[in-house]
Amino acid sequence: MIVIDGRRREWARRRWGDRRGGRRTRPFSAMLVQGMVGWERGMRSTLIKIIAKIKEDGGLAERIDSRSHLMRDVGLTSLDMMQLFLEIEEEFDIEVDLDAVSLELFESIDRLCEFVGAAVAAKAEVRLSG
Repeated sequence: MIVIDGRRREWARRRWGDRRGGRRTRPFSAMLVQGMVGWERGMRSTLIKIIAKIKEDGGLAERIDSRSHLMRDVGLTSLDMMQLFLEIEEEFDIEVDLDAVSLELFESIDRLCEFVGAAVAAKAEVRLSG
């Protein structure tokens, strides 16, 4: 459960009007900070869509579940993994510390969700304190 204080709420309001690519978007980090119900499901489905796009397999999104092993079940290669991190950085507006990346992250979508969620939360904290 995420506790919202006044500073976080104000930060999320300021971020609401962010424009990217000519369309109004609500950054995923703002959704997290606001305590959006089901943010994990949203992140999980976003990650699955990114993986399906990288593998260029439209039906892959329906075959992957939260426990699918990304290398064994999905077939991600090292090049796919680097592309995945580039897409994650762009989608969630974060920077992935490649020194913190290990093969355990690719054991399941849930593990990857935890990693990305922690990075998003850390970025939100930095913005609030800075």
